[in-house]
Amino acid sequence: MSNKENNSKKGNKNKPMIKRDYKILKKLDAGGMGVVYKALNRQSNEVIALKVLPPKFAKEEERMSRFEREILACSRLNHPNLIHIINSGCEDNLHFFTMEYFSGLSIRKTIKRDGPFSLERTANVAIQMAKGCYYAHKQSLIHRDLKPDNILINDNDHVKIIDFGLAKIRDITTMTRVDQALGTTRYLPPEMILAKPVTIRADIYQLGLIIYELLTGKAVFPGKNPIALIRSYVLGGKSLKSLGVHIENKGWATLLFNCLAISAENRYKNCNALVEDLEKLQNNENINPVSSKSDKRSKRSLQKTTKLPARATTDKNIKNQNSNKNDNNNDLPPMSAEQLLQTQHQYHSIIQKLMPVVIIFILIIFSLLAFYSRGTSIRNVSIVTTCNEATIKWISNRETNSTIKYSPMNETKYNEIASESQKSRHSIILRNLKAGQRYRFNVIFPGSNQSRQYVFETQKAKFTNLWFIRKGNGNPLLSFISAPEVICSVHYPGSNGLMSIKEEKVSLRHKFTLKNLNSKKDGKTKIKIKYGLNKEDQMSTEVWHLSSDQSSISR
Repeated sequence: MSNKENNSKKGNKNKPMIKRDYKILKKLDAGGMGVVYKALNRQSNEVIALKVLPPKFAKEEERMSRFEREILACSRLNHPNLIHIINSGCEDNLHFFTMEYFSGLSIRKTIKRDGPFSLERTANVAIQMAKGCYYAHKQSLIHRDLKPDNILINDNDHVKIIDFGLAKIRDITTMTRVDQALGTTRYLPPEMILAKPVTIRADIYQLGLIIYELLTGKAVFPGKNPIALIRSYVLGGKSLKSLGVHIENKGWATLLFNCLAISAENRYKNCNALVEDLEKLQNNENINPVSSKSDKRSKRSLQKTTKLPARATTDKNIKNQNSNKNDNNNDLPPMSAEQLLQTQHQYHSIIQKLMPVVIIFILIIFSLLAFYSRGTSIRNVSIVTTCNEATIKWISNRETNSTIKYSPMNETKYNEIASESQKSRHSIILRNLKAGQRYRFNVIFPGSNQSRQYVFETQKAKFTNLWFIRKGNGNPLLSFISAPEVICSVHYPGSNGLMSIKEEKVSLRHKFTLKNLNSKKDGKTKIKIKYGLNKEDQMSTEVWHLSSDQSSISR
Protein backbone atom coordinates (compact mmCIF):
# COMPACT_ATOMS: atom_id res chain seq x y z
CA MET A 1 0.00 0.00 0.00
CA SER A 2 1.37 3.44 -0.93
CA ASN A 3 2.25 6.22 1.53
CA LYS A 4 -0.52 8.42 0.13
CA GLU A 5 -3.15 5.79 0.89
CA ASN A 6 -1.78 5.34 4.42
CA ASN A 7 -1.84 9.09 5.06
CA SER A 8 -5.35 9.30 3.65
CA LYS A 9 -6.62 6.59 5.99
CA LYS A 10 -4.94 8.19 9.00
CA GLY A 11 -6.49 11.57 8.10
CA ASN A 12 -9.96 10.05 7.79
CA LYS A 13 -9.66 8.49 11.24
CA ASN A 14 -9.20 11.93 12.77
CA LYS A 15 -12.20 13.42 10.97
CA PRO A 16 -15.71 12.74 12.29
CA MET A 17 -17.75 10.55 9.91
CA ILE A 18 -21.50 10.03 10.23
CA LYS A 19 -21.70 6.38 9.10
CA ARG A 20 -18.61 5.32 11.03
CA ASP A 21 -18.88 7.31 14.27
CA TYR A 22 -22.62 7.73 14.92
CA LYS A 23 -25.67 5.51 15.12
CA ILE A 24 -28.94 7.28 14.26
CA LEU A 25 -31.57 6.56 16.95
CA LYS A 26 -34.50 8.72 15.82
CA LYS A 27 -35.44 11.90 13.99
CA LEU A 28 -36.09 14.84 16.34
CA ASP A 29 -36.92 17.76 14.07
CA ALA A 30 -36.71 18.97 10.47
CA GLY A 31 -36.96 22.37 8.82
CA GLY A 32 -35.56 24.73 6.24
CA MET A 33 -32.15 24.80 7.93
CA GLY A 34 -31.55 21.04 8.27
CA VAL A 35 -32.59 17.85 10.04
CA VAL A 36 -31.83 17.05 13.69
CA TYR A 37 -31.39 13.44 14.84
CA LYS A 38 -30.90 11.77 18.19
CA ALA A 39 -27.75 9.69 17.75
CA LEU A 40 -25.26 7.55 19.64
CA ASN A 41 -21.52 8.23 19.52
CA ARG A 42 -20.07 4.77 18.89
CA GLN A 43 -16.68 5.67 20.43
CA SER A 44 -17.82 7.33 23.69
CA ASN A 45 -21.21 5.55 23.90
CA GLU A 46 -22.72 9.00 24.56
CA VAL A 47 -26.12 10.16 23.27
CA ILE A 48 -25.78 13.34 21.21
CA ALA A 49 -27.84 15.49 18.83
CA LEU A 50 -26.75 15.41 15.18
CA LYS A 51 -27.74 18.27 12.84
CA VAL A 52 -27.37 17.61 9.11
CA LEU A 53 -27.64 20.03 6.18
CA PRO A 54 -28.90 18.04 3.16
CA PRO A 55 -26.85 18.36 -0.07
CA LYS A 56 -29.67 20.21 -1.86
CA PHE A 57 -29.55 22.91 0.82
CA ALA A 58 -25.74 23.07 0.78
CA LYS A 59 -25.96 24.39 -2.80
CA GLU A 60 -27.82 27.48 -1.57
CA GLU A 61 -25.38 30.13 -0.38
CA GLU A 62 -27.71 31.64 2.23
CA ARG A 63 -28.52 28.31 3.92
CA MET A 64 -24.87 27.23 3.85
CA SER A 65 -23.75 30.56 5.30
CA ARG A 66 -26.32 30.30 8.11
CA PHE A 67 -25.25 26.71 8.86
CA GLU A 68 -21.57 27.70 9.09
CA ARG A 69 -22.47 30.77 11.17
CA GLU A 70 -24.26 28.53 13.68
CA ILE A 71 -21.16 26.33 13.97
CA LEU A 72 -18.88 29.34 14.41
CA ALA A 73 -21.20 30.99 16.96
CA CYS A 74 -21.94 27.92 19.10
CA SER A 75 -18.26 26.86 19.18
CA ARG A 76 -17.65 29.96 21.35
CA LEU A 77 -20.31 29.05 23.91
CA ASN A 78 -19.93 27.13 27.15
CA HIS A 79 -22.88 27.93 29.43
CA PRO A 80 -25.51 25.75 31.14
CA ASN A 81 -28.35 27.59 29.37
CA LEU A 82 -26.83 27.56 25.86
CA ILE A 83 -26.53 24.58 23.52
CA HIS A 84 -22.92 23.46 23.05
CA ILE A 85 -21.40 22.15 19.79
CA ILE A 86 -19.10 19.13 20.15
CA ASN A 87 -17.80 18.52 16.63
CA SER A 88 -18.41 19.30 12.95
CA GLY A 89 -17.53 17.82 9.59
CA CYS A 90 -18.57 16.95 6.04
CA GLU A 91 -19.08 13.50 4.51
CA ASP A 92 -20.11 12.93 0.86
CA ASN A 93 -21.14 16.61 0.56
CA LEU A 94 -23.29 16.14 3.69
CA HIS A 95 -22.40 18.93 6.14
CA PHE A 96 -23.13 18.21 9.80
CA PHE A 97 -22.29 19.06 13.39
CA THR A 98 -22.91 17.34 16.71
CA MET A 99 -24.10 18.98 19.89
CA GLU A 100 -25.10 17.95 23.38
CA TYR A 101 -28.42 16.10 23.55
CA PHE A 102 -31.03 17.89 25.64
CA SER A 103 -34.21 16.00 26.49
CA GLY A 104 -36.93 18.63 26.53
CA LEU A 105 -39.70 20.39 24.63
CA SER A 106 -39.79 23.87 23.14
CA ILE A 107 -41.50 26.56 25.21
CA ARG A 108 -44.24 26.73 22.56
CA LYS A 109 -45.05 23.03 22.97
CA THR A 110 -44.75 23.27 26.77
CA ILE A 111 -47.27 26.14 26.91
CA LYS A 112 -49.60 24.18 24.64
CA ARG A 113 -49.32 21.20 27.01
CA ASP A 114 -49.35 22.98 30.42
CA GLY A 115 -51.03 26.32 29.69
CA PRO A 116 -49.74 29.69 31.01
CA PHE A 117 -46.91 29.53 33.57
CA SER A 118 -47.24 30.72 37.15
CA LEU A 119 -45.39 33.90 38.18
CA GLU A 120 -42.79 31.87 40.08
CA ARG A 121 -42.19 29.45 37.17
CA THR A 122 -42.04 32.33 34.67
CA ALA A 123 -39.41 34.13 36.76
CA ASN A 124 -37.29 30.97 37.01
CA VAL A 125 -37.40 30.30 33.26
CA ALA A 126 -36.90 33.98 32.32
CA ILE A 127 -33.83 34.29 34.59
CA GLN A 128 -32.20 31.30 32.86
CA MET A 129 -32.95 32.73 29.39
CA ALA A 130 -31.55 36.15 30.37
CA LYS A 131 -28.40 34.63 31.91
CA GLY A 132 -27.76 32.60 28.77
CA CYS A 133 -28.19 35.68 26.57
CA TYR A 134 -25.96 37.76 28.87
CA TYR A 135 -23.17 35.20 28.48
CA ALA A 136 -23.64 35.11 24.68
CA HIS A 137 -23.53 38.92 24.54
CA LYS A 138 -20.23 38.89 26.47
CA GLN A 139 -18.92 36.57 23.74
CA SER A 140 -19.92 39.23 21.17
CA LEU A 141 -22.95 37.25 19.95
CA ILE A 142 -26.46 38.65 19.36
CA HIS A 143 -28.98 35.82 18.80
CA ARG A 144 -31.56 37.88 16.78
CA ASP A 145 -34.02 34.96 16.48
CA LEU A 146 -35.22 34.33 20.04
CA LYS A 147 -38.71 32.82 20.05
CA PRO A 148 -40.58 30.06 21.94
CA ASP A 149 -39.52 27.48 19.30
CA ASN A 150 -35.82 28.18 19.96
CA ILE A 151 -36.01 27.77 23.76
CA LEU A 152 -36.00 24.21 25.11
CA ILE A 153 -37.18 23.31 28.63
CA ASN A 154 -37.09 19.91 30.34
CA ASP A 155 -39.21 18.40 33.11
CA ASN A 156 -37.02 20.09 35.76
CA ASP A 157 -37.58 23.50 34.10
CA HIS A 158 -33.95 23.67 32.99
CA VAL A 159 -33.62 25.94 29.94
CA LYS A 160 -31.45 25.69 26.80
CA ILE A 161 -31.29 28.33 24.02
CA ILE A 162 -30.73 26.83 20.55
CA ASP A 163 -30.45 27.81 16.86
CA PHE A 164 -27.77 30.50 16.48
CA GLY A 165 -28.08 30.42 12.66
CA LEU A 166 -29.02 34.12 12.52
CA ALA A 167 -26.60 35.22 15.25
CA LYS A 168 -24.73 38.47 14.68
CA ILE A 169 -21.04 38.04 15.55
CA ARG A 170 -20.11 41.62 16.39
CA ASP A 171 -16.30 41.39 16.37
CA ILE A 172 -16.09 39.13 13.30
CA THR A 173 -18.60 40.17 10.65
CA THR A 174 -20.64 43.30 10.14
CA MET A 175 -22.13 42.70 6.72
CA THR A 176 -24.09 45.35 4.85
CA ARG A 177 -27.23 43.24 4.99
CA VAL A 178 -26.76 41.94 8.50
CA ASP A 179 -29.41 44.15 10.11
CA GLN A 180 -32.15 43.53 7.58
CA ALA A 181 -35.47 41.97 8.67
CA LEU A 182 -34.27 38.40 9.28
CA GLY A 183 -36.11 35.90 11.44
CA THR A 184 -39.75 35.28 12.36
CA THR A 185 -42.00 38.28 11.65
CA ARG A 186 -43.92 37.99 14.94
CA TYR A 187 -40.73 38.40 16.97
CA LEU A 188 -38.88 41.06 14.94
CA PRO A 189 -37.63 43.95 17.13
CA PRO A 190 -38.54 47.50 15.99
CA GLU A 191 -34.95 48.31 14.96
CA MET A 192 -34.99 45.48 12.41
CA ILE A 193 -38.32 46.70 10.98
CA LEU A 194 -36.98 50.27 10.81
CA ALA A 195 -33.62 49.08 9.32
CA LYS A 196 -31.65 50.47 12.28
CA PRO A 197 -28.46 48.93 13.74
CA VAL A 198 -29.17 45.87 15.89
CA THR A 199 -27.68 45.71 19.40
CA ILE A 200 -28.03 43.36 22.37
CA ARG A 201 -31.28 45.17 23.26
CA ALA A 202 -32.93 43.47 20.27
CA ASP A 203 -32.56 40.17 22.17
CA ILE A 204 -34.05 41.84 25.27
CA TYR A 205 -37.11 42.86 23.21
CA GLN A 206 -37.57 39.27 22.02
CA LEU A 207 -37.17 37.98 25.60
CA GLY A 208 -40.01 40.34 26.61
CA LEU A 209 -42.26 38.83 23.94
CA ILE A 210 -41.48 35.31 25.23
CA ILE A 211 -42.07 36.31 28.89
CA TYR A 212 -45.51 37.66 27.94
CA GLU A 213 -46.37 34.32 26.29
CA LEU A 214 -45.21 32.46 29.42
CA LEU A 215 -47.53 34.59 31.60
CA THR A 216 -50.60 34.60 29.35
CA GLY A 217 -50.27 31.67 26.98
CA LYS A 218 -50.72 33.93 23.95
CA ALA A 219 -48.48 36.06 21.72
CA VAL A 220 -48.20 39.84 21.94
CA PHE A 221 -48.96 40.01 18.20
CA PRO A 222 -51.27 37.03 17.52
CA GLY A 223 -52.78 35.73 14.29
CA LYS A 224 -51.45 34.18 11.11
CA ASN A 225 -50.41 37.58 9.71
CA PRO A 226 -49.38 39.81 12.66
CA ILE A 227 -47.62 42.43 10.52
CA ALA A 228 -50.58 44.86 10.71
CA LEU A 229 -50.51 44.83 14.55
CA ILE A 230 -46.71 45.23 14.58
CA ARG A 231 -46.89 48.20 12.20
CA SER A 232 -49.60 49.88 14.29
CA TYR A 233 -47.37 49.54 17.39
CA VAL A 234 -43.99 50.41 15.85
CA LEU A 235 -45.12 52.97 13.26
CA GLY A 236 -48.71 53.88 14.16
CA GLY A 237 -48.10 55.14 17.69
CA LYS A 238 -50.55 52.72 19.33
CA SER A 239 -49.81 51.48 22.85
CA LEU A 240 -49.58 47.79 23.70
CA LYS A 241 -52.61 48.15 25.97
CA SER A 242 -54.72 49.43 23.07
CA LEU A 243 -53.70 46.27 21.16
CA GLY A 244 -55.02 44.07 23.99
CA VAL A 245 -51.69 43.50 25.77
CA HIS A 246 -52.31 43.86 29.50
CA ILE A 247 -50.83 42.41 32.70
CA GLU A 248 -52.64 42.95 36.01
CA ASN A 249 -49.51 42.58 38.16
CA LYS A 250 -47.88 46.03 38.31
CA GLY A 251 -44.32 44.73 38.74
CA TRP A 252 -44.52 42.37 35.76
CA ALA A 253 -46.21 45.07 33.68
CA THR A 254 -43.26 47.41 34.40
CA LEU A 255 -40.75 44.67 33.51
CA LEU A 256 -42.50 44.02 30.17
CA PHE A 257 -42.59 47.77 29.45
CA ASN A 258 -38.81 47.88 30.07
CA CYS A 259 -38.33 45.03 27.56
CA LEU A 260 -40.82 46.02 24.85
CA ALA A 261 -40.16 49.76 24.47
CA ILE A 262 -40.04 50.79 20.79
CA SER A 263 -36.85 52.79 21.34
CA ALA A 264 -33.95 50.50 22.27
CA GLU A 265 -32.64 53.21 24.62
CA ASN A 266 -35.73 52.78 26.80
CA ARG A 267 -35.13 49.05 27.33
CA TYR A 268 -32.81 47.35 29.81
CA LYS A 269 -29.19 48.21 29.05
CA ASN A 270 -28.21 44.51 29.24
CA CYS A 271 -29.61 41.13 30.26
CA ASN A 272 -27.97 41.32 33.67
CA ALA A 273 -30.23 44.29 34.54
CA LEU A 274 -33.20 42.16 33.45
CA VAL A 275 -32.04 39.33 35.74
CA GLU A 276 -31.80 41.74 38.68
CA ASP A 277 -35.40 42.91 38.20
CA LEU A 278 -36.64 39.32 37.81
CA GLU A 279 -35.00 38.43 41.12
CA LYS A 280 -36.66 41.45 42.72
CA LEU A 281 -40.05 40.21 41.51
CA GLN A 282 -39.26 36.80 43.03
CA ASN A 283 -38.74 38.59 46.37
CA ASN A 284 -41.91 40.74 45.93
CA GLU A 285 -39.82 43.92 45.60
CA ASN A 286 -40.78 46.93 43.46
CA ILE A 287 -38.99 47.67 40.16
CA ASN A 288 -38.72 50.97 38.30
CA PRO A 289 -39.19 51.88 34.63
CA VAL A 290 -35.95 52.19 32.64
CA SER A 291 -37.10 55.57 31.25
CA SER A 292 -39.83 58.01 32.21
CA LYS A 293 -40.33 58.78 28.52
CA SER A 294 -43.34 57.02 27.03
CA ASP A 295 -43.52 55.65 23.50
CA LYS A 296 -47.15 56.74 23.25
CA ARG A 297 -47.77 59.73 21.04
CA SER A 298 -50.23 62.21 22.49
CA LYS A 299 -52.93 63.82 20.37
CA ARG A 300 -53.89 67.43 20.79
CA SER A 301 -57.53 68.49 20.63
CA LEU A 302 -58.61 71.83 19.18
CA GLN A 303 -61.34 73.71 21.00
CA LYS A 304 -63.47 76.28 19.19
CA THR A 305 -65.05 79.19 21.07
CA THR A 306 -67.62 81.63 19.77
CA LYS A 307 -67.98 85.15 21.25
CA LEU A 308 -71.32 86.85 21.07
CA PRO A 309 -71.49 90.70 21.01
CA ALA A 310 -72.35 92.51 24.23
CA ARG A 311 -76.07 93.18 24.86
CA ALA A 312 -75.57 96.94 25.35
CA THR A 313 -73.93 97.27 21.93
CA THR A 314 -76.76 95.35 20.32
CA ASP A 315 -79.41 97.59 21.84
CA LYS A 316 -77.55 100.70 20.74
CA ASN A 317 -77.26 99.43 17.17
CA ILE A 318 -80.95 98.64 17.11
CA LYS A 319 -81.81 102.11 18.41
CA ASN A 320 -79.59 103.82 15.80
CA GLN A 321 -81.01 101.64 13.04
CA ASN A 322 -84.57 102.56 13.99
CA SER A 323 -83.59 106.26 14.15
CA ASN A 324 -82.02 106.10 10.64
CA LYS A 325 -85.09 104.34 9.34
CA ASN A 326 -87.35 107.13 10.58
CA ASP A 327 -85.10 109.96 9.32
CA ASN A 328 -84.30 108.56 5.86
CA ASN A 329 -87.62 106.88 5.11
CA ASN A 330 -85.69 103.83 3.85
CA ASP A 331 -87.81 101.50 1.73
CA LEU A 332 -85.92 98.40 2.99
CA PRO A 333 -87.78 96.46 5.64
CA PRO A 334 -86.45 97.10 9.15
CA MET A 335 -84.22 94.45 10.86
CA SER A 336 -85.53 92.98 14.04
CA ALA A 337 -83.31 92.45 17.08
CA GLU A 338 -83.24 88.70 16.44
CA GLN A 339 -82.16 89.21 12.80
CA LEU A 340 -79.37 91.59 13.84
CA LEU A 341 -78.06 89.16 16.46
CA GLN A 342 -78.08 86.35 13.89
CA THR A 343 -76.18 88.49 11.36
CA GLN A 344 -73.49 89.45 13.89
CA HIS A 345 -73.17 85.85 15.03
CA GLN A 346 -72.61 84.67 11.45
CA TYR A 347 -70.00 87.41 10.92
CA HIS A 348 -68.02 86.33 14.01
CA SER A 349 -68.30 82.64 13.02
CA ILE A 350 -66.79 83.35 9.58
CA ILE A 351 -63.89 85.24 11.17
CA GLN A 352 -63.22 82.39 13.62
CA LYS A 353 -63.20 79.82 10.81
CA LEU A 354 -60.89 81.86 8.60
CA MET A 355 -58.46 82.92 11.33
CA PRO A 356 -56.68 79.50 11.72
CA VAL A 357 -56.33 79.27 7.94
CA VAL A 358 -54.75 82.73 7.79
CA ILE A 359 -52.39 81.93 10.66
CA ILE A 360 -51.32 78.62 9.06
CA PHE A 361 -50.74 80.36 5.73
CA ILE A 362 -48.55 83.00 7.40
CA LEU A 363 -46.55 80.31 9.25
CA ILE A 364 -45.98 78.38 6.00
CA ILE A 365 -44.67 81.54 4.28
CA PHE A 366 -42.26 82.27 7.14
CA SER A 367 -41.12 78.61 7.26
CA LEU A 368 -40.38 78.58 3.53
CA LEU A 369 -38.46 81.82 3.81
CA ALA A 370 -36.43 80.48 6.72
CA PHE A 371 -35.80 77.16 4.94
CA TYR A 372 -34.51 78.65 1.69
CA SER A 373 -32.48 81.34 3.40
CA ARG A 374 -30.21 78.83 5.17
CA GLY A 375 -27.59 76.54 3.61
CA THR A 376 -27.65 72.78 3.16
CA SER A 377 -27.03 70.74 6.29
CA ILE A 378 -26.97 67.02 7.10
CA ARG A 379 -27.99 64.88 10.07
CA ASN A 380 -28.38 61.24 11.15
CA VAL A 381 -25.09 60.14 9.61
CA SER A 382 -24.64 56.36 10.01
CA ILE A 383 -21.71 54.20 8.89
CA VAL A 384 -21.80 50.39 8.62
CA THR A 385 -18.53 48.71 7.67
CA THR A 386 -17.34 45.29 6.52
CA CYS A 387 -13.80 44.20 5.72
CA ASN A 388 -13.79 45.95 2.33
CA GLU A 389 -16.92 48.11 2.19
CA ALA A 390 -18.55 50.99 4.04
CA THR A 391 -22.22 51.93 3.69
CA ILE A 392 -22.78 55.60 4.56
CA LYS A 393 -26.28 57.01 5.03
CA TRP A 394 -27.40 60.53 5.94
CA ILE A 395 -30.33 62.94 5.63
CA SER A 396 -30.07 66.45 4.15
CA ASN A 397 -32.46 69.30 4.95
CA ARG A 398 -33.39 69.60 1.26
CA GLU A 399 -33.35 67.47 -1.87
CA THR A 400 -29.94 67.85 -3.50
CA ASN A 401 -27.08 66.01 -5.14
CA SER A 402 -24.09 65.18 -2.98
CA THR A 403 -20.54 63.93 -3.33
CA ILE A 404 -18.34 62.00 -0.91
CA LYS A 405 -14.57 62.54 -0.95
CA TYR A 406 -12.70 59.84 0.97
CA SER A 407 -9.17 58.58 1.53
CA PRO A 408 -7.12 56.54 4.02
CA MET A 409 -5.95 58.57 7.01
CA ASN A 410 -2.29 58.29 5.99
CA GLU A 411 -2.83 59.51 2.40
CA THR A 412 -3.54 62.95 0.94
CA LYS A 413 -5.13 61.88 -2.36
CA TYR A 414 -8.95 61.73 -2.21
CA ASN A 415 -11.33 59.51 -4.17
CA GLU A 416 -14.79 60.80 -5.11
CA ILE A 417 -18.19 59.15 -5.47
CA ALA A 418 -21.43 61.02 -6.21
CA SER A 419 -25.06 60.21 -5.36
CA GLU A 420 -27.27 59.21 -8.29
CA SER A 421 -30.06 61.81 -8.07
CA GLN A 422 -31.48 64.68 -6.06
CA LYS A 423 -33.01 63.46 -2.80
CA SER A 424 -33.03 64.15 0.93
CA ARG A 425 -32.14 60.61 2.07
CA HIS A 426 -28.73 59.58 0.79
CA SER A 427 -26.91 56.24 0.76
CA ILE A 428 -23.50 55.57 -0.78
CA ILE A 429 -21.39 52.40 -0.67
CA LEU A 430 -17.60 52.74 -0.70
CA ARG A 431 -16.12 49.56 -2.17
CA ASN A 432 -12.68 47.96 -2.50
CA LEU A 433 -11.48 49.29 0.84
CA LYS A 434 -8.65 47.77 2.81
CA ALA A 435 -9.49 45.67 5.90
CA GLY A 436 -8.55 47.15 9.29
CA GLN A 437 -7.81 50.59 7.75
CA ARG A 438 -8.91 53.98 9.11
CA TYR A 439 -10.57 56.24 6.52
CA ARG A 440 -11.87 59.83 6.49
CA PHE A 441 -14.57 61.31 4.29
CA ASN A 442 -16.33 64.62 3.64
CA VAL A 443 -19.89 65.17 2.37
CA ILE A 444 -19.99 68.01 -0.22
CA PHE A 445 -23.08 69.68 -1.76
CA PRO A 446 -23.24 71.72 -5.00
CA GLY A 447 -22.84 75.46 -4.39
CA SER A 448 -21.91 74.94 -0.74
CA ASN A 449 -18.49 75.43 0.81
CA GLN A 450 -19.54 73.80 4.07
CA SER A 451 -18.23 70.30 4.77
CA ARG A 452 -17.65 68.17 7.83
CA GLN A 453 -15.11 65.38 8.16
CA TYR A 454 -16.04 61.93 9.47
CA VAL A 455 -13.80 58.99 10.33
CA PHE A 456 -14.47 55.25 10.23
CA GLU A 457 -12.48 52.03 10.34
CA THR A 458 -13.11 48.91 8.27
CA GLN A 459 -13.46 45.56 10.00
CA LYS A 460 -10.52 43.22 10.38
CA ALA A 461 -10.80 39.55 9.50
CA LYS A 462 -10.86 37.30 12.55
CA PHE A 463 -8.56 34.30 12.72
CA THR A 464 -9.27 31.45 15.17
CA ASN A 465 -8.21 27.85 15.85
CA LEU A 466 -4.52 28.55 15.12
CA TRP A 467 -2.52 25.32 14.86
CA PHE A 468 1.17 24.82 14.12
CA ILE A 469 2.00 21.14 13.85
CA ARG A 470 5.38 19.57 13.14
CA LYS A 471 5.75 15.80 12.97
CA GLY A 472 9.32 14.58 13.26
CA ASN A 473 11.62 16.12 10.67
CA GLY A 474 8.80 16.73 8.18
CA ASN A 475 7.56 20.11 6.98
CA PRO A 476 5.36 21.89 9.58
CA LEU A 477 1.64 22.51 8.92
CA LEU A 478 -0.02 25.87 9.68
CA SER A 479 -3.86 25.84 9.82
CA PHE A 480 -6.51 28.34 10.94
CA ILE A 481 -10.11 29.46 10.40
CA SER A 482 -11.05 32.94 9.15
CA ALA A 483 -14.26 34.91 9.35
CA PRO A 484 -15.41 36.01 6.86
CA GLU A 485 -14.16 33.95 3.92
CA VAL A 486 -10.84 35.37 2.63
CA ILE A 487 -8.04 34.43 0.27
CA CYS A 488 -4.65 34.26 2.01
CA SER A 489 -0.96 34.11 1.32
CA VAL A 490 1.75 33.16 3.82
CA HIS A 491 5.24 34.69 3.83
CA TYR A 492 8.00 33.18 5.99
CA PRO A 493 11.81 32.90 6.11
CA GLY A 494 13.08 29.83 4.24
CA SER A 495 16.44 28.24 3.78
CA ASN A 496 16.84 30.07 0.43
CA GLY A 497 15.38 33.41 1.49
CA LEU A 498 11.80 34.70 1.86
CA MET A 499 9.23 32.04 0.91
CA SER A 500 5.59 32.64 -0.17
CA ILE A 501 2.54 30.39 -0.50
CA LYS A 502 -0.66 31.71 -2.12
CA GLU A 503 -4.19 30.32 -2.14
CA GLU A 504 -6.23 30.14 -5.34
CA LYS A 505 -9.71 30.81 -3.91
CA VAL A 506 -11.48 32.25 -0.88
CA SER A 507 -12.23 29.92 2.03
CA LEU A 508 -13.08 29.73 5.73
CA ARG A 509 -10.52 27.04 6.54
CA HIS A 510 -6.88 27.51 5.56
CA LYS A 511 -3.93 25.10 5.58
CA PHE A 512 -0.34 25.81 4.54
CA THR A 513 2.66 23.46 4.51
CA LEU A 514 5.75 25.57 5.33
CA LYS A 515 8.48 23.90 3.29
CA ASN A 516 12.13 24.62 4.19
CA LEU A 517 11.14 26.82 7.15
CA ASN A 518 14.19 28.54 8.62
CA SER A 519 13.13 29.40 12.17
CA LYS A 520 15.20 31.34 14.66
CA LYS A 521 16.62 29.23 17.45
CA ASP A 522 17.29 32.16 19.79
CA GLY A 523 14.10 34.16 19.23
CA LYS A 524 10.67 34.31 17.61
CA THR A 525 10.22 33.81 13.88
CA LYS A 526 7.89 36.24 12.08
CA ILE A 527 5.25 34.75 9.78
CA LYS A 528 3.18 37.25 7.75
CA ILE A 529 -0.39 36.48 6.69
CA LYS A 530 -1.77 38.66 3.87
CA TYR A 531 -5.48 38.40 3.14
CA GLY A 532 -8.28 39.91 1.08
CA LEU A 533 -11.90 39.11 0.23
CA ASN A 534 -10.92 38.21 -3.36
CA LYS A 535 -7.89 38.22 -5.66
CA GLU A 536 -8.50 41.82 -6.78
CA ASP A 537 -9.04 43.09 -3.23
CA GLN A 538 -6.45 45.20 -1.43
CA MET A 539 -4.49 42.87 0.84
CA SER A 540 -4.23 43.41 4.60
CA THR A 541 -1.41 42.02 6.72
CA GLU A 542 -1.28 40.12 10.02
CA VAL A 543 2.04 39.26 11.69
CA TRP A 544 2.27 36.07 13.77
CA HIS A 545 5.23 34.93 15.88
CA LEU A 546 6.48 31.36 16.06
CA SER A 547 8.28 30.40 19.26
CA SER A 548 11.90 29.30 19.03
CA ASP A 549 11.04 25.66 19.89
CA GLN A 550 8.14 25.73 17.35
CA SER A 551 5.69 24.65 20.07
CA SER A 552 3.33 27.64 19.86
CA ILE A 553 2.30 30.45 17.54
CA SER A 554 0.79 33.79 18.58
CA ARG A 555 -0.08 37.22 17.22
